[in-house]
Amino acid sequence: MVVVKKEMLVGLVCRVRAVALSVALGGVCLLTATAASADYVVISSTAPAIAAGAVMADGDNLSLPADSLVTLLSQTGDTVTLRGPHNGPIAVKRESGGKKSMVAVVGRLLRSGDLEKTALGASRSVGDSAVPDGVKGIPAFVSGSYCGRPDGLELIRGDTKGVGRAAAVQTDTGREFSLTWPDGVGAIRWPSDLPPVDGGGYRLTQHGALQASEWVLHLLPPTVVDPTAQVAWMIERDCLQQAAALLIAVRHETVPFELYLTSDRGRQPEYRIGERMSLLAKSSHDAFLYCYVRPLNGPAVAIFPSTASGGARIVGSDLLHLPGKRMAVDLQAAAPPGIDRVHCFATEKAADDHLPEALRFRDFEPITSVGSEDFPGIFADLPTGRLAQATLSITVKQ
Repeated sequence: MVVVKKEMLVGLVCRVRAVALSVALGGVCLLTATAASADYVVISSTAPAIAAGAVMADGDNLSLPADSLVTLLSQTGDTVTLRGPHNGPIAVKRESGGKKSMVAVVGRLLRSGDLEKTALGASRSVGDSAVPDGVKGIPAFVSGSYCGRPDGLELIRGDTKGVGRAAAVQTDTGREFSLTWPDGVGAIRWPSDLPPVDGGGYRLTQHGALQASEWVLHLLPPTVVDPTAQVAWMIERDCLQQAAALLIAVRHETVPFELYLTSDRGRQPEYRIGERMSLLAKSSHDAFLYCYVRPLNGPAVAIFPSTASGGARIVGSDLLHLPGKRMAVDLQAAAPPGIDRVHCFATEKAADDHLPEALRFRDFEPITSVGSEDFPGIFADLPTGRLAQATLSITVKQ
């Protein structure tokens, strides 16, 4: 039986034991490859010991535990998902060529956690009313490098109240032109009488502004169609905000929505009565996580989230420790001996407002009105987008 040591809630700090992840959880022999040897970057991982942003070279040994997955982006823009169990070199057929620098840049963004921040940089500047659309939208009053298709380019402003005006100049030719946004409109088409110039510089001064924005425009060739190839093309031209936004979209479309659950003693853990245990969960995407322990005898107990966990949202490819920073409560094996189970569910959208009252934030109280056998069906019927679930059986010994 697994019990929650609730006395830990009263102003005490959670004690988390150090665990040897390298053996139980799998890993990769090289996570810090240099740009010169960077053939792949991990864009998503549920393998506990492999982080998003890890860069690898052809021939590196990759160890994936059963039921885990890793999605790689190659220097040519190809994506491939590998599933565990796997223990051996990376053997992926891909096109030759490509840019190792692209792998290095994507890896740096993912490792630093700045992918979403970079993608949202321009969006915050233009406001929620008009978010730049991949290779179409350009935030007119945010300086930087921008990439776009020659047809369908849009210039976006943040504040849509009132008529917006700007004086503009094509710095390479000195040609001046003016821009006008009607009241309530955030995006306007590129002027039809002014063909966009590939590599051209532009300077825009918004009416009433003290400082102009300056940016360089790069026109996407019609031959670059595949989204991952577009990411690589944009990174080469320093269009990082758009590349990050497109990479997030690529990851959403290409990476399966999955959840991996294990323990500090692997996927078939055994504990003696009185021993503390640690659970580890990892999703392939940003998700909302809900976990329950069902003892051998007795009702299930909700262990995550709680009112002290900061909500149910978890970051994709980040390893969550229970107990840990978001769960200051010990888990302990308790009598009677037998097999207990942990059930975790990851939803694409928050499920809090849709769950039955019994399954909401319970602060480790037993769930007596709903049987744990009904949990999968309850979560499957929620209007919360994609669903992933994982179960871990825990053997408790005398």
